[in-house]
Order: sequence, then structure tokens, then C-alpha cells
Amino acid sequence: MRTYPVKPLSLHERVHSFDEARPLNTLTVTGSFTMGEAHGWLSMCLSEIPLRPPTDDFVSFNFASTYNGGTQLQASYGKGKAVYRSDNLSTVAIIKDLISKEATRKQIKINVSIDVSEESIIHCLKIFHPKMEYFFNLRRKLDLAEALKVWYPTLTPKNMSLQELEANQDDISYLNDELRTILRSYEKLYVEFTQASFRNDKLFGMTTDLFIDKHKMAGKNARERGKQLLHFLQSNYSFENLVAFFNEPF
Repeated sequence: MRTYPVKPLSLHERVHSFDEARPLNTLTVTGSFTMGEAHGWLSMCLSEIPLRPPTDDFVSFNFASTYNGGTQLQASYGKGKAVYRSDNLSTVAIIKDLISKEATRKQIKINVSIDVSEESIIHCLKIFHPKMEYFFNLRRKLDLAEALKVWYPTLTPKNMSLQELEANQDDISYLNDELRTILRSYEKLYVEFTQASFRNDKLFGMTTDLFIDKHKMAGKNARERGKQLLHFLQSNYSFENLVAFFNEPF
């Protein structure tokens, strides 16, 4: 049986273009490393990297996230210099940590600098927002459907279908169209929510990591505050509230 390592940025794919107009965070690494070592660092982070180091003096690869809504990464490197640019601060933070660890392990002297774009933080939250909003609305509908299911057929067996419940209860025409649709769609909502939960838990993690990385770059430890953010995302999400949370000093 073959085993394949899960790389830190495995949810990225190679693309041909890179949007220079986006707000970008830039990680620059210089030092006494070879093209092969720089190439090896990239292959530890991402899939779809050629096995052999390029023969050119300096190369660039572009990537886009397949998961979070499409943040991007450009890696450009050669002997003694590597530059990584991304609109997602967490992406360059992951690369920085991996390179620092590998350089220390191999006793390679490097200099690392990061130019952080504050605009990229809100930019990322906007990219994440459609999926976050979809999941929050889905959970709201499921919670409402569960409440209606519990409240409405209080005298009927629990194993009855919603169609049977409706047939054995008073007319539900007094409910508005949205509530009737939600009540009748309980099973579908439950399946959809279950399938979406794993994906959205990962997106919650990405959002929390972005918050922690933002403050880490400013020399602050925001892990405890990040736990509060995770609770907020699970219970009270809105884009405006999320931006306010990110901008709130602590």
C-alpha cells in the first residue's frame, strides 16, 4: 500500500495566471541555499511540483486555492533568493515556518523578511464570505426545521416521516411559505448540513489561522483570542461582525 504525505498547502493547484492587482503579502528569503534546496522547500509545501529542480537560473510557479474561494500564491526562486507572494497571509506564514525549520535542520544560513499587506486581511475575508454565509444560513434553516419538527407534531411517533406528520396534524397553511418549505425540507437540509460541516470546519480553521497569523506578524500571541473567534464563527457569523472582530484591539 502506498502512502502519500499531506502537504501544508495541498489544497492548491497550479495555474497559469497571477493577479497582480490583489493586495499581496511578500515573503523574501535570501541566503546560502541552492536552486535544488529552494525547489525542495516548495515541493514540501505543494503538490504538482516537478520532481527535478529546474535548469533555469530563476523560475516562477503560480497556484490558486481550490478550497477557500480562490486565494493565490506565486513562488519565484533561484540560487540564494526566493520570493513568495500571496493575498493570503497564512499561506506565506506556512511557507516561512517550513523554510525556517528546514534551514535550521540543515544549518543553512538564511535571512527572512515579510512585507504584510493589511488590506489583504479583509480581502481574504471577502473571499471566504460566500461559503461562510452559505453554511451559516444552512444551519439557521436546519435549526428552524428541527424546532418546527419538535414543536409541530408533539403527539405523533418520532419515526414518522414529515409527510406522515403533516397528514396527521392540523393544516399548516398558517405558516408562511418559507417556514412550510423549511419544514418539508428537513431531511434534505440535514443531509446537506452533514456533508458541508467538514468543509466548513476547515474554513473556520483557515479564518482562525488568518486572525492568529495577523497578530503573530505584529509580535502578539492571539491563540486564546482565536478560540473566541472560533466560537463566534459557529454561533454568530456575519461579515460585518467578523471584520469588527478582526479589527478589535486586544
